[in-house]
Amino acid sequence: MSYVTLESGILHVEAEIGWNNTIPFLATLREMDTCSAFNEITVHVSSLGGSGLAATAIAQALQTCKKSIRTIGTGYVASSAVTILAAGTSGRRFIVEGSLLMLHEATLPDDTNRTRGMPISRLSGYAKEMEIRVDQNYEELARLSNKPEAFWREHLEKRFDWFIRPAEAIELGLVDGIIKRSSASP
Repeated sequence: MSYVTLESGILHVEAEIGWNNTIPFLATLREMDTCSAFNEITVHVSSLGGSGLAATAIAQALQTCKKSIRTIGTGYVASSAVTILAAGTSGRRFIVEGSLLMLHEATLPDDTNRTRGMPISRLSGYAKEMEIRVDQNYEELARLSNKPEAFWREHLEKRFDWFIRPAEAIELGLVDGIIKRSSASP
C-alpha cells in the first residue's frame, strides 16, 4: 500500500493486506483527513486481499473520516480487499469496467507458528476466535452492502470462490457505479 503524495489525496491498496502496511496506511489516511488541500480522499483498490483483521481496520478507518472517501476497484479486487472497496462513502464507491471482484468464506490465517505446539486444550479457544472473526466478516459485509448477514453466509458458505462482475457488484451493494475505461473517473 502506498500514497502518491500527501497533498494529492490519493491512496493505493495494491499489495497483500497485512499489519506491516496497514499501520502506515492508517497514519497517512488520518493525515490526509486533516489536510485542507482537497475535499475528498480517493482510495484505489487492486489487491488479492490478505489479513481480514487488517482490512477491517482500514474499512472502519475509512468510514470514520470527516472527508468523503471515493473508492475505485481496478483489475482484480479479492477477499478482504473487497471490504475496503465497499467501505467508501455511499454513492462514491466505483469499479472500473472489466474488473473482477472475488469473495470467499473466511479462511484460517497463515499463522501456523501460533498454533504449532499449542496444547489441545487451547485449540478450542483458537477455534472460538476464528468463529468470532468469521462472524465479524459477515457483519461487516452486511453493514457495508445493506444486505442481511444471512445473505452473505448463505452465498459464501456454499461456494469456494465467488467471482463478481461490476454489474453484480452494484446489485450486491458493494459498489455504486461502474467507470467506463474510455472515460475519465467520476
